[in-house]
Amino acid sequence: KAKKMTFKEERQLAAEKAKENVKILFSLAPLPAEYIAEINWETVGLCHHIPGGEQSSGIFVMQIGDKLVTVKPGSVSSPGEYFCFLFYQKMGLRIPRLKALLASDAENGYNHMVSAVTKKATFTSEEVKLSFPYLMKANMALLGEFILNQPLNVLSRERVEERLEAISEIGKVLALDLIMNNGDRIPFAHRSDGNANNILFERRTAGNGVHLCFIDNTTTAIVRPKGRKKYLKLVEEIRELVYESDSSLLDVVFRTTPREDIGGMRGVADFFRLHFEIELSEKEKVALVSGFKAGIDNTLDMYRENPNVFHELKDETAEAFRETSGEIHLMSEQGLKTIDPAFYDNIISCFDLGN
Repeated sequence: KAKKMTFKEERQLAAEKAKENVKILFSLAPLPAEYIAEINWETVGLCHHIPGGEQSSGIFVMQIGDKLVTVKPGSVSSPGEYFCFLFYQKMGLRIPRLKALLASDAENGYNHMVSAVTKKATFTSEEVKLSFPYLMKANMALLGEFILNQPLNVLSRERVEERLEAISEIGKVLALDLIMNNGDRIPFAHRSDGNANNILFERRTAGNGVHLCFIDNTTTAIVRPKGRKKYLKLVEEIRELVYESDSSLLDVVFRTTPREDIGGMRGVADFFRLHFEIELSEKEKVALVSGFKAGIDNTLDMYRENPNVFHELKDETAEAFRETSGEIHLMSEQGLKTIDPAFYDNIISCFDLGN
C-alpha cells in the first residue's frame, strides 16, 4: 500500500509540476502577429499567469495549438493601450499586435475564450486556475502577440552598432511617451524610478540580431485646465532643454533637469545606470537625443499631413471596442475618456514652432 503524502510533500510535488508546465509553455514559439485575429480557442493547452504591478492584473500566457499568445484582462486602461498600439506602430516602433475580445463577438470572442479556457486549458498551477475566473470578470480582454524576451542584452558593450540603434529607439519612445503622457516606462517627464519591464529584447526574424519591443503602452490625457497647463509648461521646458540644444550643449542637457522633481535626460541616464548597469558614452547620449528629436519630427510630419490623425485613431479605437449591438462596453467608454486628441494637439503645438 502506497504511503499517503503529507501536505508539505503534496505542495512540493505541485510546485515541481507547475515549474515543469511553465518550462514546457515557454519552450513554444509565439503565434505570428498575422494570425492573432484567427485564433481557435478550442485548441487551447497550457495557461499561465504573469502578475503585473501594483494596479495591474498582469497577463495570461496561453498555448494555442503549438504557439503562444497573451490575454490581458480588460480594464478601464484597455482602450488607451489599444490607442497607443495604433499610434506607436504608426510611428514605426515595434509594438505587440493587439485585438479587443468582446462579449458580443460571435466567433472566437471573449465568451468563447473564457469557456474554452475554463473547460479545456491545463493551468500551470492551482493558483493560476483560481485566478483566471477572478481576473476575467470585465466581459472584455485584450488578446496580444506574445513577445519572447531574450536574455541576450542588446545593450551590451560588445554590440556597439546594435547598442546605438537600440538607444536611438529608446529616444524615439521617449518622445511618444511624452506626447501620450505615459509615465510607466522611463523617468523622463514623470517622477518614478522607471519600469524596465516595459522594454523587451526580441530576436529578429532574420539574422542573429535583437531589437527592442515596447509593451504596456498607456496614455492619460490631462483633462483639468490647471493640470494640463502645468504639463504643457513642462513640455516646453523639455523642448528648450533638449530639442533646441546642439551637441556642444550635450553635457548641460544631461546635467540639468527641467524641474527639481523631474529627471529629464539626466533621469534617463540614471535609468540606464539603474536598470541596465550602463554609463552612457558621449556618442550614446547623442544617439538618445537624436532619437528623441526623430520621434518628435516624425510625429510632426504625420500631424502636418493629417491634423485629424489623433481623432481618427480614437475613432478606430472606439470601433475596436464596439459591441455588435452598436454600444460600447461601459468600462471601455470610461477608458475612451482618457484619450483626448485636443491634449495631444496641444503638446504637438509646443514643438511645431515653425508653423
